[in-house]
Amino acid sequence: GERWFDGYLGGFGWAFRLVLTDVRGLFPWAASPYNRWFKMKAGSSNSMKIATVLLSAMAAGLAGLLLYQSQTHDALPGCDGGSGCASVLSSKWSLWFGIPVSLLALANYTAMFAGAMSFVPRDKKPQLPITLTLAVTAVAAIAAAVWFIAVQIVAIGELCKYCMGTHAVGVAAAVLCLWVVTPRVQ
Repeated sequence: GERWFDGYLGGFGWAFRLVLTDVRGLFPWAASPYNRWFKMKAGSSNSMKIATVLLSAMAAGLAGLLLYQSQTHDALPGCDGGSGCASVLSSKWSLWFGIPVSLLALANYTAMFAGAMSFVPRDKKPQLPITLTLAVTAVAAIAAAVWFIAVQIVAIGELCKYCMGTHAVGVAAAVLCLWVVTPRVQ
């Protein structure tokens, strides 16, 4: 059960187990001691906030790594000159008007992280700027993931595992952002 889940997700299994447990509460294989560590009940707003903060921080970290690569042109671990990573990261699609798209991703995920940190679940006070920040960054992350995955498959014909990891974690954070703010957008 849990050992396989953690190994398959590269050590980030605890974050996904927390999310799965909180989203449905119906996955017994997803139950973990981490929920007890955070001292929250499955499905609570605070645990969703923590999962959103963790996932957006991971997405920002991966985007920062891709930005570092775009500036230094150093090969990323596991991505040599003939890999899909090298093809994708050196393509014309890696820049938008001369700006590395990883810089835009880093800015988006950093704003998402800041919004998630500032968001107070179930607070009576209106939080329109924070809610809008989370909603806009979430929609931007999902739209960018769909676009850049399509570009990798259709235009470049190669996949970058770091880019795909960033998209996967970013979309998970975005879905949680939308889940957390949906009751507030009325």
